[in-house]
Amino acid sequence: MENLCHTLAGAVLARAGLDRTTPLATATLLVASNMPDIDVFSLWWGDLAYLEHHRGVTHSLAGLLIEAPVLAGAVLAFDRLVRRPRKPDAPPARFGRLAVVALAGLFVHLLLDWTNNYGVRPLVPFDSAWWYGDLVFIVDPWMWLLLGGALFVGARRKWTANIGWGLVFAAMSAAVAFSLAMPSQESGGPGAVAIWFALLSAVLTIRARWREIPALGAARLAIVAVVSYWCVLGIANAAALKAVQAGQEEPAALTVASPTLMRPDRWRVLSVRESEVRSSQVYLGRESIPLTAYRRNLDDPRVRAALRTCPGSVALAFNRVLYAEPRIAQDGTEEVALRDARFSRVPGGSDFATTVVALDPTGAPATDDRPCRRGIWPW
Repeated sequence: MENLCHTLAGAVLARAGLDRTTPLATATLLVASNMPDIDVFSLWWGDLAYLEHHRGVTHSLAGLLIEAPVLAGAVLAFDRLVRRPRKPDAPPARFGRLAVVALAGLFVHLLLDWTNNYGVRPLVPFDSAWWYGDLVFIVDPWMWLLLGGALFVGARRKWTANIGWGLVFAAMSAAVAFSLAMPSQESGGPGAVAIWFALLSAVLTIRARWREIPALGAARLAIVAVVSYWCVLGIANAAALKAVQAGQEEPAALTVASPTLMRPDRWRVLSVRESEVRSSQVYLGRESIPLTAYRRNLDDPRVRAALRTCPGSVALAFNRVLYAEPRIAQDGTEEVALRDARFSRVPGGSDFATTVVALDPTGAPATDDRPCRRGIWPW
């Protein structure tokens, strides 16, 4: 998930009662809810290093057990060196409780990232297998409303809070409205956008009319609502898979149903066979529309050679629905594009997770000088 959702989730955890465990619990949760994404710094070593290390050790259970005490120690140091000298009468923060609170925020980050089709590797460094929830699109405005709405209706009624929430909701609204400019197969569509703004209006009305809403109860209700939402999406995912599998003449080796923006009734389903990947759009209760077929080309000697390179090994480890496109580069040389159908829309493109291996005139992989280091860390 993106970091707005992670931050809102951390704030809801705090409001749901964890803020009462120790001083600085809320600050700890807000940092912990985003801390695993420090792996974004792997971009310093290039796109290939990012593809290999994003959602790696910092998103693993072993990593969480290291990050929690590190964060708790940093917060405790702030408490003793900054906060307590300024407020000598304030109760001190407790390391043990800070570590537990941090672990809760870190684990929820891992859980949220599992829910989408990018996946997580929770057993790194012992096992690099990916786990996928395939429930929630990477950006989910419905969860923004559930989490942000609960925080807003229970927030203190100060002008500074109102300005802050006004900016947050303005940013959310702009993102939702901008989605209408996306291609129709990827946009939530006018209906979904209209429902979202109607629900936002309802949140604002509740805040205006009911002045005494328990923040604790609102936050806990939001947690129940989010889990219920995931359960509904799980049922919808199974229905989308069943709809496609029922129409197949022969079973596919792998069938993946990916969520789409703001549309629990619409799923992009990939049917993976040895020679091709078929993509279709499923509208629950209505129809299934074939979209694109991707030739996998995995038996092509150039592709097999490309997969033996260091960039190829990274693509092979990451790409859940791998296919390859031997093609001519802009400079006239040959290359092999290793792609993942989860993130592809049209053949010949260069979407996220596209790894290109250049070929020499003989069709063998050319020398590649991009950073590519195997292991837990990118350096």
